[in-house]
Amino acid sequence: MTATNELATRASPPIAVAAGNFMGMPLPDLVQWVTLIYLVLMISHKAWRMYRDWTHQGGGNESDE
Repeated sequence: MTATNELATRASPPIAVAAGNFMGMPLPDLVQWVTLIYLVLMISHKAWRMYRDWTHQGGGNESDE
């Protein structure tokens, strides 16, 4: 990792908090929104993978007999 990347990685969280406070959003609200967005993305991804697996297996209409 280069020095610039390392510095940017260390500075990212405080910059995000400062930007949120600048826009009028306190830290607890920022954390709630980021968590909500993360959950929506994870649920959407899981639902897409389940749908993809289901359609590639023939829609679940095949019997094991």
